Amino acid sequence: MVSRSPSGRRSGQASLIAGITLFLLFVVIIASMVAIENTHTFALREQEAAEQTLILEQKEHLCVSYIPQTSQLVVTNTGPIPSTVTGIIEYPQASNGGQSTITVVGENTIIQPGFSYQFNVASGSAEYIVVTAFGNTFENVTGC
Repeated sequence: MVSRSPSGRRSGQASLIAGITLFLLFVVIIASMVAIENTHTFALREQEAAEQTLILEQKEHLCVSYIPQTSQLVVTNTGPIPSTVTGIIEYPQASNGGQSTITVVGENTIIQPGFSYQFNVASGSAEYIVVTAFGNTFENVTGC
């Protein structure tokens, strides 16, 4: 009968523990690499989305004109992409040196390229500014 010495058992246990430790270290390294790659991919997608938004923002162009007879603001989309009007800022004329208040009218209107939309606004304002979903602002002009 062959008997093992206590030092042989310890050597086998040490090899087993070293193997398990190396395996766990390998798993941790692989998991870390996957997490870093996922974070990098997410950051690249966010950057690409921001760049696309900036490109669309630069393509947006609206022509805004006010018709005093009907108190309507005509907004024409002269750009190549649809525009979403999110608000209209009305700057009233100062009356007799008194305070005038700025009014913000909330909207949610999509105007397709080449089309116009007429907004009913308060009469007597000196200036109107249209705000879009991209944050662009367009002031009323005398002609489009």
